[in-house]
Amino acid sequence: MLDEAATNKCDCIDAENWKKIQKRKKKAKETVEELFADEEEDILELLKDLAGKTLEGRIRKAAIVIGSGAKAAVSISAKGGLKIERTETKKGAREI
Repeated sequence: MLDEAATNKCDCIDAENWKKIQKRKKKAKETVEELFADEEEDILELLKDLAGKTLEGRIRKAAIVIGSGAKAAVSISAKGGLKIERTETKKGAREI
C-alpha cells in the first residue's frame, strides 16, 4: 500500500506507465461487469484477471466458453487497445 501511494505521487516514466495501466484495468473491470453481468461472480473475477494480465503484457489473447454458452475473448487490438468481447451464437434450423 505504501509503494502504491509513493508511485501515485511519482512523476517518473515507470510510475506514469503504472498509473496508466491501473486506470485501464479499472475500465476493463467495469467493461467485464457490463458485458457479463448475468454470469456468476467467479466467472467475472476470472475475466477481470485475464484482462489485467493482458494489459500487463503477460497474456496476448485469451478465449473461453462459459457454461451459459457465451464466448468471452480478451486480447490486445492492432492499435494497442484492450478488446473485451462477448459472443453469443443463436442458430435456428428446421427440417421438414
